[in-house]
Amino acid sequence: MLFNQHKTDELVVKPRYSPGVKLCITGLTVVILLVSGGVLYNYGLSMGDVKRLETSHREQDLQNQAEQLEAASESLREALVRV
Repeated sequence: MLFNQHKTDELVVKPRYSPGVKLCITGLTVVILLVSGGVLYNYGLSMGDVKRLETSHREQDLQNQAEQLEAASESLREALVRV
C-alpha cells in the first residue's frame, strides 16, 4: 500500500532540454572557462613581471652599494698604508 500512494493516473511530462541547447550551454561553459583561465594566466604573468622588475631594481641598488663599499674599503686601505 505504501508504494501505490505516489502513483497518479495523469501523464507527467518532465521538461527536458534539446541536444542543441545542451551543446550550446556546454560550449558556452567551455569558452567561459578558457577565457577566465587566460585572464588568470596573463594576470600571473604581469604580477611576475612586476616582481621581476622590483628584484632588478633591488639588485641594481645592491650593486651600487657594493661598489660604494668597495671604494670606501680601498680608500681605508690606502689611508692605512700611509700611516
